[in-house]
Amino acid sequence: LSTLEWFLYPDTYNVDAGNNIVDQLVYLQLETFKKRVRDAHQSDISSVNRYQNMILASIVEKEEKNNANKATVAWIFFKRLNIWMKLDADITLCYGLHQPYASCTPNIIAKNISDESNIFNTRKKGGLPPQPISNPSVESIVAVLHPQASEYLYYLHGSDGKIHYGRTLEEHNANKQYLK
Repeated sequence: LSTLEWFLYPDTYNVDAGNNIVDQLVYLQLETFKKRVRDAHQSDISSVNRYQNMILASIVEKEEKNNANKATVAWIFFKRLNIWMKLDADITLCYGLHQPYASCTPNIIAKNISDESNIFNTRKKGGLPPQPISNPSVESIVAVLHPQASEYLYYLHGSDGKIHYGRTLEEHNANKQYLK
Protein backbone atom coordinates (compact mmCIF):
# COMPACT_ATOMS: atom_id res chain seq x y z
CA LEU A 1 0.00 0.00 0.00
CA SER A 2 1.70 3.15 -1.20
CA THR A 3 -0.87 5.70 -0.05
CA LEU A 4 -3.48 6.21 2.63
CA GLU A 5 -5.54 8.49 0.41
CA TRP A 6 -8.58 6.22 0.12
CA PHE A 7 -8.71 5.50 3.83
CA LEU A 8 -8.86 9.17 4.84
CA TYR A 9 -12.52 9.57 5.70
CA PRO A 10 -13.95 12.88 4.44
CA ASP A 11 -15.70 14.82 7.19
CA THR A 12 -15.44 18.07 9.15
CA TYR A 13 -12.69 18.01 11.75
CA ASN A 14 -11.57 20.32 14.56
CA VAL A 15 -7.81 20.64 14.87
CA ASP A 16 -5.45 22.49 17.18
CA ALA A 17 -3.81 25.30 15.16
CA GLY A 18 -0.83 25.20 17.55
CA ASN A 19 0.13 21.65 16.54
CA ASN A 20 0.95 19.96 13.23
CA ILE A 21 -2.33 20.30 11.34
CA VAL A 22 -1.50 17.71 8.68
CA ASP A 23 -0.63 15.05 11.27
CA GLN A 24 -3.84 15.80 13.16
CA LEU A 25 -5.97 15.60 10.02
CA VAL A 26 -4.44 12.32 8.88
CA TYR A 27 -4.89 10.81 12.34
CA LEU A 28 -8.49 12.03 12.68
CA GLN A 29 -9.46 10.85 9.19
CA LEU A 30 -7.94 7.40 9.72
CA GLU A 31 -9.64 7.10 13.11
CA THR A 32 -12.97 8.10 11.60
CA PHE A 33 -12.54 5.53 8.83
CA LYS A 34 -11.72 2.93 11.47
CA LYS A 35 -14.82 3.75 13.54
CA ARG A 36 -17.33 4.21 10.75
CA VAL A 37 -16.17 1.59 8.29
CA ARG A 38 -13.60 -0.92 9.46
CA ASP A 39 -14.83 -1.56 12.99
CA ALA A 40 -18.51 -1.26 12.11
CA HIS A 41 -18.16 -3.85 9.33
CA GLN A 42 -15.18 -5.89 10.57
CA SER A 43 -17.04 -9.19 10.38
CA ASP A 44 -17.90 -8.45 6.75
CA ILE A 45 -14.40 -7.57 5.57
CA SER A 46 -11.91 -10.37 5.03
CA SER A 47 -8.33 -9.21 5.34
CA VAL A 48 -7.51 -10.92 2.04
CA ASN A 49 -10.05 -8.85 0.12
CA ARG A 50 -10.01 -5.60 2.13
CA TYR A 51 -8.05 -3.60 -0.43
CA GLN A 52 -9.96 -5.10 -3.36
CA ASN A 53 -13.22 -4.21 -1.61
CA MET A 54 -12.01 -0.63 -1.29
CA ILE A 55 -11.11 -0.52 -4.98
CA LEU A 56 -14.54 -1.78 -5.97
CA ALA A 57 -16.31 0.51 -3.48
CA SER A 58 -14.44 3.47 -4.97
CA ILE A 59 -15.77 2.56 -8.41
CA VAL A 60 -19.31 2.09 -7.11
CA GLU A 61 -19.02 5.49 -5.41
CA LYS A 62 -18.32 7.27 -8.68
CA GLU A 63 -20.48 5.12 -10.96
CA GLU A 64 -23.70 5.34 -8.93
CA LYS A 65 -24.81 8.38 -6.96
CA ASN A 66 -28.13 6.93 -5.79
CA ASN A 67 -27.53 4.93 -2.60
CA ALA A 68 -30.58 2.76 -3.37
CA ASN A 69 -28.88 1.43 -6.53
CA LYS A 70 -25.34 0.93 -5.22
CA ALA A 71 -25.79 -2.63 -3.97
CA THR A 72 -27.22 -3.73 -7.34
CA VAL A 73 -24.36 -2.06 -9.22
CA ALA A 74 -21.89 -3.74 -6.85
CA TRP A 75 -23.54 -7.10 -7.61
CA ILE A 76 -23.20 -6.45 -11.34
CA PHE A 77 -19.48 -5.73 -10.91
CA PHE A 78 -18.95 -8.88 -8.82
CA LYS A 79 -20.85 -10.90 -11.39
CA ARG A 80 -18.70 -9.51 -14.19
CA LEU A 81 -15.50 -10.25 -12.27
CA ASN A 82 -16.66 -13.81 -11.53
CA ILE A 83 -17.22 -14.57 -15.21
CA TRP A 84 -13.99 -12.85 -16.29
CA MET A 85 -15.89 -10.06 -18.00
CA LYS A 86 -14.35 -6.61 -18.02
CA LEU A 87 -15.90 -4.10 -15.60
CA ASP A 88 -16.43 -1.55 -18.41
CA ALA A 89 -16.69 1.32 -15.92
CA ASP A 90 -16.26 4.63 -17.72
CA ILE A 91 -15.24 6.32 -14.48
CA THR A 92 -12.05 4.26 -14.29
CA LEU A 93 -11.08 5.30 -17.81
CA CYS A 94 -11.67 8.95 -16.85
CA TYR A 95 -9.62 8.55 -13.66
CA GLY A 96 -6.67 7.27 -15.70
CA LEU A 97 -7.02 10.31 -17.97
CA HIS A 98 -6.96 12.61 -14.91
CA GLN A 99 -10.39 13.86 -15.95
CA PRO A 100 -13.13 14.55 -13.41
CA TYR A 101 -16.16 12.56 -14.48
CA ALA A 102 -18.23 15.73 -14.83
CA SER A 103 -15.91 16.90 -17.61
CA CYS A 104 -15.13 13.46 -19.05
CA THR A 105 -17.59 13.69 -21.91
CA PRO A 106 -18.83 10.82 -24.09
CA ASN A 107 -16.52 12.16 -26.82
CA ILE A 108 -13.47 11.92 -24.53
CA ILE A 109 -14.52 8.43 -23.47
CA ALA A 110 -15.06 7.31 -27.09
CA LYS A 111 -11.69 8.76 -28.16
CA ASN A 112 -9.83 6.92 -25.37
CA ILE A 113 -11.88 3.75 -24.97
CA SER A 114 -9.26 1.57 -26.71
CA ASP A 115 -6.26 3.02 -24.87
CA GLU A 116 -4.45 0.00 -23.49
CA SER A 117 -1.73 2.16 -21.92
CA ASN A 118 -4.26 3.54 -19.41
CA ILE A 119 -3.90 1.07 -16.52
CA PHE A 120 -7.27 2.21 -15.16
CA ASN A 121 -9.16 1.52 -18.39
CA THR A 122 -11.50 -1.30 -17.36
CA ARG A 123 -12.85 -1.38 -20.90
CA LYS A 124 -9.49 -2.82 -22.00
CA LYS A 125 -8.00 -4.27 -18.80
CA GLY A 126 -9.58 -7.21 -17.02
CA GLY A 127 -10.07 -7.30 -13.27
CA LEU A 128 -9.85 -4.36 -10.92
CA PRO A 129 -7.71 -1.29 -11.47
CA PRO A 130 -4.50 -1.16 -9.41
CA GLN A 131 -5.86 1.17 -6.73
CA PRO A 132 -9.05 2.89 -5.59
CA ILE A 133 -10.18 5.82 -7.74
CA SER A 134 -12.00 7.79 -5.04
CA ASN A 135 -12.82 7.92 -1.36
CA PRO A 136 -15.84 5.65 -1.08
CA SER A 137 -18.68 6.53 1.24
CA VAL A 138 -19.88 4.12 3.91
CA GLU A 139 -22.88 3.43 1.65
CA SER A 140 -20.64 2.33 -1.22
CA ILE A 141 -18.53 0.15 1.06
CA VAL A 142 -21.63 -1.47 2.56
CA ALA A 143 -22.98 -2.03 -0.97
CA VAL A 144 -19.80 -3.94 -1.84
CA LEU A 145 -19.91 -5.91 1.41
CA HIS A 146 -23.61 -6.71 0.93
CA PRO A 147 -24.35 -6.62 -2.80
CA GLN A 148 -27.97 -7.00 -3.90
CA ALA A 149 -28.33 -10.17 -5.92
CA SER A 150 -29.99 -9.68 -9.26
CA GLU A 151 -30.16 -11.24 -12.68
CA TYR A 152 -28.63 -8.12 -14.26
CA LEU A 153 -25.27 -7.99 -15.97
CA TYR A 154 -25.58 -4.51 -17.47
CA TYR A 155 -26.67 -1.04 -16.48
CA LEU A 156 -26.56 2.42 -17.91
CA HIS A 157 -27.60 5.86 -16.79
CA GLY A 158 -30.06 7.42 -19.19
CA SER A 159 -30.37 11.07 -20.03
CA ASP A 160 -33.60 10.85 -18.01
CA GLY A 161 -31.42 10.53 -14.88
CA LYS A 162 -32.55 6.97 -14.17
CA ILE A 163 -30.57 3.77 -14.12
CA HIS A 164 -31.61 1.12 -16.63
CA TYR A 165 -30.68 -2.52 -16.09
CA GLY A 166 -30.31 -5.34 -18.57
CA ARG A 167 -29.87 -9.08 -18.19
CA THR A 168 -28.45 -9.58 -21.68
CA LEU A 169 -26.42 -7.57 -24.14
CA GLU A 170 -29.55 -7.30 -26.27
CA GLU A 171 -31.48 -5.73 -23.36
CA HIS A 172 -28.55 -3.42 -22.66
CA ASN A 173 -28.41 -2.29 -26.28
CA ALA A 174 -32.18 -1.70 -26.22
CA ASN A 175 -31.69 0.45 -23.10
CA LYS A 176 -29.38 2.73 -25.07
CA GLN A 177 -32.54 4.46 -26.30
CA TYR A 178 -32.52 6.20 -22.90
CA LEU A 179 -29.24 7.92 -23.76
CA LYS A 180 -30.95 10.20 -26.29
